[in-house]
Amino acid sequence: MKKWMGLLSVMTVLVLAACGGDGTADNAGVVAELESAAAAITLFDAPLESNVTLPSQDGDVAITWTTSNENILSADGVIARPAYGEADTAVQVVGTFEKDGESYTEYYNATIAAEGEEAILAQLDAAVDGLSFNGATVSSRIDLPDEAGDVEFTYATLTPDVISHLGAVFKDLDAIQEGVLEVTASLQGLENVYEVPVNVAPFDTIAVVESNEVEFKGIDGEYTVSDGALTVHTMSNSMPYVDIESFVELISGAVIYDRLDFVETEDSLTITLFEESDDPLYDDVTYELMFDFANNEATVNFFSFFGAISADTETDFGRGLEFIAYEDNSDDIDPVVFDLDQYYMELYAGEEGFLAPLHLVNLFLSGSVYDVVYNGDRLYGQDTYGFSDSINRFNRSSLNDEDMPYDLQLMTYHFTAFVMDHFFGLREDLGIDDFYTVLDDFQDDWFSDRMSRHYRSVLDIVLSLDDLHTSHTMAGPYDDEPTFQLAVTDFGPRGQRFYNTLLYDMDDTTYFCGTEDGVEFFENDTVAIIHNAGFTDESTQMFTAAMAEIEGKGTVERIVINLACNSGGIIGTAWQMMGYLTDEPMDYYSLNAGDGLQAKSTFTSENTVEGDYEWFVLTSPITYSAANMFANMAKDMGLATIIGTQSSGGAASVKPIILPNGSVIRISSPNILANNLYESTELGIPVDIEIPVSILGDDTQNIDAVIDATE
Repeated sequence: MKKWMGLLSVMTVLVLAACGGDGTADNAGVVAELESAAAAITLFDAPLESNVTLPSQDGDVAITWTTSNENILSADGVIARPAYGEADTAVQVVGTFEKDGESYTEYYNATIAAEGEEAILAQLDAAVDGLSFNGATVSSRIDLPDEAGDVEFTYATLTPDVISHLGAVFKDLDAIQEGVLEVTASLQGLENVYEVPVNVAPFDTIAVVESNEVEFKGIDGEYTVSDGALTVHTMSNSMPYVDIESFVELISGAVIYDRLDFVETEDSLTITLFEESDDPLYDDVTYELMFDFANNEATVNFFSFFGAISADTETDFGRGLEFIAYEDNSDDIDPVVFDLDQYYMELYAGEEGFLAPLHLVNLFLSGSVYDVVYNGDRLYGQDTYGFSDSINRFNRSSLNDEDMPYDLQLMTYHFTAFVMDHFFGLREDLGIDDFYTVLDDFQDDWFSDRMSRHYRSVLDIVLSLDDLHTSHTMAGPYDDEPTFQLAVTDFGPRGQRFYNTLLYDMDDTTYFCGTEDGVEFFENDTVAIIHNAGFTDESTQMFTAAMAEIEGKGTVERIVINLACNSGGIIGTAWQMMGYLTDEPMDYYSLNAGDGLQAKSTFTSENTVEGDYEWFVLTSPITYSAANMFANMAKDMGLATIIGTQSSGGAASVKPIILPNGSVIRISSPNILANNLYESTELGIPVDIEIPVSILGDDTQNIDAVIDATE
């Protein structure tokens, strides 16, 4: 029994020993297996740039995961990368490995890489690809967005003749234009530049869209033109067109319609004026303007055609003057061809007649001092001298605060370039070869869909020329505010010199800007100063009365003609007054910047004086235009000593321009006053004896200084 019990005990011990030994070995093996599975995880050896698949099983080992920052790396392996430019982010990842009741935990250090360039560039690519105009064909201004989501855009143009950096498009007459915008896209500090193609459709084939009979109102002034009506055709380019001859007939009275010969062929219209001279001074002249509808051109044989068709004004600005000699270089003048294609304007011949843009016809055929304004509701005709009084009447329109058609905005741009290239007399003086180069600097506002900005750009272009004869009269009917308020600082250096002198330096001076026109005597009646603040129709009578008073004194030796506050006026009046300075014939030199004509006119005046006087002309920066001409002629002919400060110039006559957008501006015309060398006097006449403006503007010094200058 003891033996059996002993055996039983031994067997029990053996069994227990076998069970205990086997359990220890198995546990150790499982743990080792779990550790091996954990060590085999290499997902976090390199920085993570994309989502990872965190394994949930490795054979019969179950794996679960947690992280120290679920927002950066979730337990499902979804990462949120730091933004481009930010630092990589460290995250602790905890893996729990389990099998047969055993568990093992491993800690991994994961790095979440910040966004790389390739991801940002992909977003930029997608944003640029999504631009609506990318590769599109457009026919009107396009909106260029500043951003798309978080991607920001800036723009430049590689084809400025096709599309601007603001999305203004420039159409061709016939063909699709291939434009390229340079788009800079940026996101999170990274940017990339793209060349984005944009095709621009041509203008629609020119055609009449709508025709309306429009009332015409002639405003009395220097001309009496009867009220009437004219058919205005709105064309496919949004421009108003008129039948050429019908327009000229409408304003008969301002132009000599009954003396013009209109000859039509299948594709041309020629307007001829034959001037048969009854004065041996002048040759017979044939003036001719031809519209070539086949080649889309207009040709004029002499620029003086545009003034020659004017009717006589009510006022005789040349009374008291007798022209005794004339010479010019007309034999050397070539016809001027206006290539309308270059400015995207088209002539149109159809059953409606020989049509041309209203504003082109007005420019060519309304004469030198008359114009027709169209405000969308009515046509108004008025002479140059009364325009400023009619601004509110011109501007009242059903178009007030309406949106201007883009094509009309664009055609006004081209028409302005045409006018300034051919009819702006100072283009060469200012070094402007192509006026588009001036306009291009103002595209930002010109092509704005805000009408106030658009119209302001017209004013800003005018101001940029720094020419006092080039000015802004009114905005246009698409804005109910016809004018703008200006400060002296809005002008350029020449303009500021003029206005600072006028408004500040000499505004309150008694003798040079504060005295009414007339004569005053000094130095025991040996010195007379005749004040004249502007050459008006009444100036001749004033000057005649002043000279009668001077001659009545019998003591005057020296006469000062005070033009220090005279900014111009009627040239004929200036010539009439100049007749008192000499009994000799007077020479007037002019040139035409349009065709190169140079002319010398010699005339005498019926105005004479008995006494023998020493003459002086007082000038300042306010002395301008016709007053500048007076000083120039007096200096050229040796009639007077010029004293004071150099005048501001103003060599050209003034020409109003009506733009298709309704704006009215005035420009220096091609007709330019010159010295005896046919050089423009645009920059003023140097003085013989200097008297600074600071003295002219000081009543305690100015009279003495002027009298001293005459001694």
